[in-house]
Amino acid sequence: MQLSPLQAHTRAAIPFGPSAAVAASGSTTPMPSARLDVPVGIRDALTGAVERGVHEASAWIAANPAGTVEQLQAFVLAGVGAPPIGAALEADRAAVRRAVASRTPAQDETAVWIDEYGLFPPWQPTIDAYVAKVGADQARAGLGLLERTKELTGLLTFPVKDRYLRERPFQANADIPLLDGVTHVRGGSFPSGHASLAYAHSLVLGTLLPEHAGDSRATADQLAYARTYAAAHYPSDIVSGAYIGAVAATYAAARPDAVIPDRPIG
Repeated sequence: MQLSPLQAHTRAAIPFGPSAAVAASGSTTPMPSARLDVPVGIRDALTGAVERGVHEASAWIAANPAGTVEQLQAFVLAGVGAPPIGAALEADRAAVRRAVASRTPAQDETAVWIDEYGLFPPWQPTIDAYVAKVGADQARAGLGLLERTKELTGLLTFPVKDRYLRERPFQANADIPLLDGVTHVRGGSFPSGHASLAYAHSLVLGTLLPEHAGDSRATADQLAYARTYAAAHYPSDIVSGAYIGAVAATYAAARPDAVIPDRPIG
Protein backbone atom coordinates (compact mmCIF):
# COMPACT_ATOMS: atom_id res chain seq x y z
CA MET A 1 0.00 0.00 0.00
CA GLN A 2 1.17 3.54 -0.69
CA LEU A 3 1.09 6.27 1.92
CA SER A 4 -0.90 8.79 -0.08
CA PRO A 5 -0.19 11.82 2.17
CA LEU A 6 3.57 11.45 1.83
CA GLN A 7 4.19 12.98 -1.56
CA ALA A 8 2.00 15.99 -0.83
CA HIS A 9 3.71 16.38 2.52
CA THR A 10 7.16 16.64 0.98
CA ARG A 11 6.13 19.94 -0.60
CA ALA A 12 5.35 21.47 2.79
CA ALA A 13 7.80 23.70 4.64
CA ILE A 14 9.18 21.52 7.44
CA PRO A 15 12.19 22.37 9.62
CA PHE A 16 15.03 20.07 8.71
CA GLY A 17 17.56 18.83 11.24
CA PRO A 18 20.74 16.79 10.69
CA SER A 19 20.06 13.17 9.91
CA ALA A 20 21.56 10.54 12.17
CA ALA A 21 22.20 8.52 9.03
CA VAL A 22 24.25 11.34 7.56
CA ALA A 23 26.22 11.69 10.76
CA ALA A 24 26.92 7.97 11.01
CA SER A 25 27.57 7.14 7.38
CA GLY A 26 31.16 8.29 7.34
CA SER A 27 32.18 6.11 10.26
CA THR A 28 30.99 2.66 9.20
CA THR A 29 32.42 -0.16 7.16
CA PRO A 30 30.37 -1.14 4.10
CA MET A 31 27.56 -3.64 4.57
CA PRO A 32 28.78 -7.15 3.69
CA SER A 33 27.62 -8.45 0.33
CA ALA A 34 26.04 -11.67 1.64
CA ARG A 35 22.28 -11.46 2.11
CA LEU A 36 20.25 -13.33 4.69
CA ASP A 37 17.88 -16.00 3.42
CA VAL A 38 14.61 -14.66 4.83
CA PRO A 39 12.05 -17.50 5.09
CA VAL A 40 8.99 -16.94 2.93
CA GLY A 41 6.62 -17.26 5.86
CA ILE A 42 8.41 -14.58 7.85
CA ARG A 43 8.66 -12.28 4.83
CA ASP A 44 4.92 -12.68 4.22
CA ALA A 45 4.17 -11.95 7.88
CA LEU A 46 6.29 -8.78 7.73
CA THR A 47 4.51 -7.64 4.57
CA GLY A 48 1.14 -8.31 6.15
CA ALA A 49 2.08 -6.35 9.27
CA VAL A 50 3.13 -3.34 7.20
CA GLU A 51 -0.08 -3.43 5.17
CA ARG A 52 -2.16 -3.80 8.33
CA GLY A 53 -0.32 -0.94 10.00
CA VAL A 54 -0.90 1.43 7.07
CA HIS A 55 -4.56 0.41 6.74
CA GLU A 56 -5.42 0.57 10.44
CA ALA A 57 -3.50 3.80 11.05
CA SER A 58 -5.17 5.44 8.05
CA ALA A 59 -8.59 4.45 9.37
CA TRP A 60 -7.73 5.66 12.87
CA ILE A 61 -6.49 9.01 11.56
CA ALA A 62 -9.67 9.45 9.51
CA ALA A 63 -11.77 8.76 12.59
CA ASN A 64 -9.55 10.88 14.85
CA PRO A 65 -8.31 13.80 12.72
CA ALA A 66 -6.99 15.62 15.79
CA GLY A 67 -5.64 12.49 17.46
CA THR A 68 -2.51 13.13 19.52
CA VAL A 69 0.66 11.07 19.81
CA GLU A 70 -0.47 10.06 23.30
CA GLN A 71 -3.69 8.66 21.84
CA LEU A 72 -1.72 7.01 19.04
CA GLN A 73 0.35 5.20 21.66
CA ALA A 74 -2.79 3.62 23.08
CA PHE A 75 -3.84 2.65 19.56
CA VAL A 76 -0.47 0.98 18.97
CA LEU A 77 -0.60 -0.91 22.25
CA ALA A 78 -3.94 -2.35 21.23
CA GLY A 79 -2.77 -3.02 17.69
CA VAL A 80 0.31 -5.05 18.57
CA GLY A 81 -1.32 -6.88 21.45
CA ALA A 82 0.67 -8.96 23.90
CA PRO A 83 3.58 -11.29 23.07
CA PRO A 84 2.39 -14.75 22.03
CA ILE A 85 1.91 -17.59 24.48
CA GLY A 86 1.11 -21.28 24.16
CA ALA A 87 1.29 -22.79 20.70
CA ALA A 88 2.13 -19.43 19.12
CA LEU A 89 5.13 -19.06 21.43
CA GLU A 90 6.28 -22.57 20.53
CA ALA A 91 6.08 -21.63 16.84
CA ASP A 92 8.12 -18.51 17.60
CA ARG A 93 10.79 -20.60 19.31
CA ALA A 94 10.86 -23.14 16.50
CA ALA A 95 11.40 -20.38 13.93
CA VAL A 96 14.37 -19.01 15.87
CA ARG A 97 15.84 -22.51 16.17
CA ARG A 98 15.56 -22.93 12.38
CA ALA A 99 17.26 -19.59 11.89
CA VAL A 100 20.11 -20.60 14.18
CA ALA A 101 20.48 -23.92 12.35
CA SER A 102 20.73 -22.08 9.02
CA ARG A 103 23.68 -19.91 10.04
CA THR A 104 26.67 -19.63 7.72
CA PRO A 105 29.87 -17.60 8.16
CA ALA A 106 28.89 -15.18 5.38
CA GLN A 107 25.40 -14.59 6.77
CA ASP A 108 26.84 -14.30 10.29
CA GLU A 109 29.03 -11.42 9.12
CA THR A 110 26.03 -9.61 7.69
CA ALA A 111 23.92 -10.11 10.82
CA VAL A 112 26.70 -8.82 13.07
CA TRP A 113 27.11 -5.76 10.83
CA ILE A 114 23.38 -5.09 11.03
CA ASP A 115 23.48 -5.37 14.81
CA GLU A 116 26.16 -2.67 14.93
CA TYR A 117 25.14 -0.38 12.08
CA GLY A 118 21.67 -1.40 10.96
CA LEU A 119 19.59 1.44 12.38
CA PHE A 120 20.65 4.24 10.02
CA PRO A 121 23.65 3.73 7.66
CA PRO A 122 21.94 1.20 5.34
CA TRP A 123 19.57 3.97 4.28
CA GLN A 124 22.19 6.55 3.37
CA PRO A 125 22.56 5.49 -0.30
CA THR A 126 18.81 5.93 -0.80
CA ILE A 127 18.87 9.29 0.96
CA ASP A 128 21.77 10.38 -1.26
CA ALA A 129 19.89 9.24 -4.38
CA TYR A 130 16.80 11.17 -3.30
CA VAL A 131 18.75 14.39 -2.71
CA ALA A 132 20.53 13.99 -6.05
CA LYS A 133 17.21 13.51 -7.84
CA VAL A 134 15.17 16.38 -6.39
CA GLY A 135 17.85 18.79 -5.20
CA ALA A 136 18.74 19.91 -1.70
CA ASP A 137 15.93 22.46 -1.35
CA GLN A 138 13.11 20.07 -2.22
CA ALA A 139 14.76 17.25 -0.27
CA ARG A 140 14.64 19.34 2.89
CA ALA A 141 10.92 18.73 3.33
CA GLY A 142 11.06 15.00 2.56
CA LEU A 143 13.98 14.36 4.87
CA GLY A 144 12.30 16.46 7.53
CA LEU A 145 9.41 14.01 7.32
CA LEU A 146 11.86 11.14 7.70
CA GLU A 147 13.30 12.70 10.87
CA ARG A 148 9.83 13.16 12.37
CA THR A 149 8.92 9.59 11.48
CA LYS A 150 12.07 8.26 13.17
CA GLU A 151 11.33 10.24 16.33
CA LEU A 152 7.76 9.02 16.40
CA THR A 153 8.81 5.42 15.80
CA GLY A 154 10.93 5.46 18.95
CA LEU A 155 8.13 7.00 20.97
CA LEU A 156 5.77 4.24 19.86
CA THR A 157 8.24 1.36 20.23
CA PHE A 158 9.85 1.77 23.62
CA PRO A 159 6.71 2.06 25.76
CA VAL A 160 5.59 -1.30 24.38
CA LYS A 161 8.98 -2.81 25.20
CA ASP A 162 8.75 -1.44 28.73
CA ARG A 163 5.21 -2.70 29.18
CA TYR A 164 6.00 -6.33 28.43
CA LEU A 165 9.74 -6.68 29.16
CA ARG A 166 9.81 -9.89 27.16
CA GLU A 167 12.98 -11.95 27.44
CA ARG A 168 14.92 -12.39 24.23
CA PRO A 169 15.18 -15.85 22.65
CA PHE A 170 18.76 -16.45 23.77
CA GLN A 171 17.83 -15.40 27.31
CA ALA A 172 14.74 -17.57 27.64
CA ASN A 173 15.96 -20.73 25.87
CA ALA A 174 19.21 -22.46 26.80
CA ASP A 175 19.40 -24.21 23.42
CA ILE A 176 19.19 -20.96 21.41
CA PRO A 177 22.58 -19.20 21.37
CA LEU A 178 23.04 -15.53 20.62
CA LEU A 179 25.14 -15.02 17.52
CA ASP A 180 28.76 -14.26 18.42
CA GLY A 181 29.53 -10.58 17.95
CA VAL A 182 25.97 -9.35 18.52
CA THR A 183 25.84 -6.88 21.41
CA HIS A 184 22.73 -4.70 20.99
CA VAL A 185 20.40 -6.73 23.19
CA ARG A 186 19.41 -4.39 26.00
CA GLY A 187 15.77 -3.89 26.90
CA GLY A 188 12.75 -6.01 26.15
CA SER A 189 12.47 -8.21 23.10
CA PHE A 190 8.92 -7.24 22.08
CA PRO A 191 8.74 -5.38 19.74
CA SER A 192 11.98 -5.04 17.77
CA GLY A 193 13.29 -1.49 17.53
CA HIS A 194 15.52 -2.44 14.60
CA ALA A 195 12.42 -3.64 12.75
CA SER A 196 10.22 -0.66 13.58
CA LEU A 197 12.87 1.79 12.36
CA ALA A 198 13.59 -0.33 9.29
CA TYR A 199 10.00 -0.28 8.04
CA ALA A 200 9.52 3.38 8.95
CA HIS A 201 12.52 4.19 6.76
CA SER A 202 11.32 1.85 4.03
CA LEU A 203 7.87 3.39 3.75
CA VAL A 204 9.00 7.00 3.78
CA LEU A 205 11.96 6.55 1.45
CA GLY A 206 10.05 4.18 -0.82
CA THR A 207 7.43 6.85 -1.35
CA LEU A 208 9.86 9.74 -1.72
CA LEU A 209 11.82 7.71 -4.26
CA PRO A 210 9.35 5.22 -5.78
CA GLU A 211 11.90 3.63 -8.09
CA HIS A 212 13.74 2.47 -4.95
CA ALA A 213 10.63 1.20 -3.15
CA GLY A 214 11.33 -2.47 -3.86
CA ASP A 215 14.94 -2.20 -2.75
CA SER A 216 13.88 -0.29 0.36
CA ARG A 217 11.43 -3.03 1.33
CA ALA A 218 14.07 -5.71 0.71
CA THR A 219 16.52 -3.80 2.91
CA ALA A 220 13.95 -3.59 5.69
CA ASP A 221 13.35 -7.34 5.45
CA GLN A 222 17.09 -7.95 5.82
CA LEU A 223 17.46 -5.61 8.78
CA ALA A 224 14.48 -7.10 10.58
CA TYR A 225 15.21 -10.77 9.94
CA ALA A 226 18.84 -10.34 11.01
CA ARG A 227 17.54 -9.92 14.55
CA THR A 228 15.81 -13.30 14.49
CA TYR A 229 18.79 -14.90 12.74
CA ALA A 230 20.97 -13.64 15.59
CA ALA A 231 18.51 -14.96 18.23
CA ALA A 232 18.05 -11.40 19.52
CA HIS A 233 14.34 -11.37 18.61
CA TYR A 234 11.49 -13.76 17.92
CA PRO A 235 9.61 -13.45 14.61
CA SER A 236 6.66 -11.97 16.49
CA ASP A 237 8.96 -9.20 17.75
CA ILE A 238 10.03 -8.14 14.27
CA VAL A 239 6.49 -8.46 12.88
CA SER A 240 5.21 -6.18 15.64
CA GLY A 241 8.05 -3.78 14.89
CA ALA A 242 7.03 -3.70 11.22
CA TYR A 243 3.50 -2.80 12.26
CA ILE A 244 4.71 0.06 14.47
CA GLY A 245 6.99 1.43 11.75
CA ALA A 246 4.06 1.48 9.34
CA VAL A 247 1.82 3.25 11.84
CA ALA A 248 4.50 5.85 12.56
CA ALA A 249 5.12 6.58 8.87
CA THR A 250 1.40 6.88 8.16
CA TYR A 251 0.71 9.22 11.07
CA ALA A 252 3.76 11.42 10.50
CA ALA A 253 2.77 11.93 6.86
CA ALA A 254 -0.90 12.59 7.53
CA ARG A 255 -0.37 14.84 10.55
CA PRO A 256 2.57 17.18 9.85
CA ASP A 257 1.14 19.58 12.44
CA ALA A 258 1.10 17.04 15.28
CA VAL A 259 3.32 17.76 18.27
CA ILE A 260 5.83 14.93 18.72
CA PRO A 261 7.07 14.88 22.34
CA ASP A 262 10.80 14.78 22.98
CA ARG A 263 10.54 11.87 25.41
CA PRO A 264 8.65 8.57 25.68
CA ILE A 265 5.06 8.85 26.82
CA GLY A 266 3.80 6.98 29.87
